[in-house]
Amino acid sequence: MSADTTSGAVALVIQTRIADEGVGAYIAWQTKVGKVLASRKGFLDQQVMAPGPPVQVDWIVIQRFETLDDAQEWMRSRELAELMAEVRPLFAGEDAVYLRSDVRGTRLPVSAAIACRVEPEDEAAFLEWETRAFQVEALAPGFLGHRLERPVPGIQDNWVITLTFESDRDLQNWLNSPERAQLIEEGQRFQNDLSIRTSSFGFDFWARPADVPKPSKLWIMKTNLLVLLVLYPIVFLWGFFFSDPIFAKHGTPTWLWLFIANLFSTQIMGWYVVPWAFKRYSFWLRNNPGMNSEIIGWVSVLVFYAISMAVYAYILTKKPLDYF
Repeated sequence: MSADTTSGAVALVIQTRIADEGVGAYIAWQTKVGKVLASRKGFLDQQVMAPGPPVQVDWIVIQRFETLDDAQEWMRSRELAELMAEVRPLFAGEDAVYLRSDVRGTRLPVSAAIACRVEPEDEAAFLEWETRAFQVEALAPGFLGHRLERPVPGIQDNWVITLTFESDRDLQNWLNSPERAQLIEEGQRFQNDLSIRTSSFGFDFWARPADVPKPSKLWIMKTNLLVLLVLYPIVFLWGFFFSDPIFAKHGTPTWLWLFIANLFSTQIMGWYVVPWAFKRYSFWLRNNPGMNSEIIGWVSVLVFYAISMAVYAYILTKKPLDYF
């Protein structure tokens, strides 16, 4: 979020997974948060969206503020730190915080996935340190988001913090900043097996666990199936509405309109559709997602395939494509 976005409404988007047994306490906690926010300068409104599996498995909270400064003041406030300390024991899986504004830059967002090993007896202190780190990094120029992923015993041993900035320059400025150096010094005991991986937004960023350098063949198969799930309708709709009535019928060479079609589909997929699909199927792409998630994921993908093919087959009986 660059400095020129200090005017105009800003949304703080918080995505959290809560253990089933903690849902009641989490709802009560959100009510408490709402009362605290009501007295905050610049606060506009708050929206809390409950999970709706399998499409949405996390709680999503949207807090809107008049300006970026108002949102940052809230993120670094003592009240929020105390509230987060109360609710952290209820978290399961990952939690993420993102800043969103109607004013968007033209630079490509870049993320750094920072993996580290924390001894079990240090976890409470690590979470306190991580909260302080978030409050500082949220003030850095270009900051867009912060995501914390917890270890999964036997599958993912490390904690993973993913930081997202508007550009590589903003990210590198933060990684090399004296503020971060001070935080690293304070949390030196949490830096075991430290690794940092940077990535631009794309298929890899949205799906692969940050500290798993070699994903399983099953995981690769799932992501390929999701890519096909969104690629198929894009290719069909492009052909039906553009390639056939516009390019083919006006004598455009096949090699040219195929290139245009692929250029269009890869950009739409990489920027919007694939990230959206991977987010919706994050429950299925996790390592060891569980039997219920596996069944829901496989069945829903196959059902969507069948629906797509049936719809397109019906459309083509009414108006066949003739550009080949």
